[in-house]
Amino acid sequence: NPLRGYAYDSFNADVLQSASFKNGKVVFASGAEYRILVLPLKHQLNPNQYYTETSLAKILELVNAGALCIIGDKPQFKTGLKADEKLFNHVVEAIWGGTFKNIKVAGSYYEFKNSGNGKFIKAPFLPQDFSFL
Repeated sequence: NPLRGYAYDSFNADVLQSASFKNGKVVFASGAEYRILVLPLKHQLNPNQYYTETSLAKILELVNAGALCIIGDKPQFKTGLKADEKLFNHVVEAIWGGTFKNIKVAGSYYEFKNSGNGKFIKAPFLPQDFSFL
């Protein structure tokens, strides 16, 4: 139960490209809607946290539009046969760079930063809800 009772789905990079931000939610072409995006931490299927620049650019676009996204460690590697190193570095810096602020929730501190109309929160995120935002 990684999100302690919250319902969640996983999707691939192709599905991500169909997403938009509407009425406070990330909405997919299938009609699925989500209030929060989570980029997974290191795990067996992605131990080096590879991402494409197009996936990260889409995440940044959604957050700038108003989405909330929980992020893990900064990726060190890009993937894809046609990877654009300059774009990858730009998007990684836009997401993980800059100043994160500390916020105290239930006695613990968490790091977040505003990006456009949305927010990035650094994982791990342990509070039971997002009411403090």
